[in-house]
Amino acid sequence: MKNEIFTSIQVKTLLLDAGVITEDQSIQAEERSKSTGETFEQSVLWYSFISDEELGRLLADALGVPFVVVSAKSILPEVLHIIPEVVARTHSVIAFDLDKEGLHIAMTDVNISKCEISLRKNQVCHSLFLSLQKEI
Repeated sequence: MKNEIFTSIQVKTLLLDAGVITEDQSIQAEERSKSTGETFEQSVLWYSFISDEELGRLLADALGVPFVVVSAKSILPEVLHIIPEVVARTHSVIAFDLDKEGLHIAMTDVNISKCEISLRKNQVCHSLFLSLQKEI
């Protein structure tokens, strides 16, 4: 999962406070992070202390945004192509649903404002969801 929102210290605190990892696991992940240059969360995932989906859900909850597993959704081709591929790849976003309320977009970085996403059609973006990098 791409995370440009939380620092490694914030992720560590979040995981410890949630009771997802132990202090010993935290130390182990920190040591690996320092020796490999990985982020703390990459190290936690490498050790399988938490799944990437569980981490994504925790980060989304902390941000107050919904989380979605895009691979569990049936995406219509006309919805998928609303966001031009170059924009989708550049910003790691994907349109996955369109209903009467508007367009639902999954992204790996919720710091991207709704205004930055160029839409191929005049669709109203109803909601943004956090998702895993591998899902986008």
